[in-house]
Amino acid sequence: MQRLATIAPPQVHEIWALLSQIPDPE
Repeated sequence: MQRLATIAPPQVHEIWALLSQIPDPE
């Protein structure tokens, strides 16, 4: 999933930051 964050646009990085606050299912 880290690779997605690497190629993702700035907006997705902001969303990723919010998702990072949530416990990862995997």
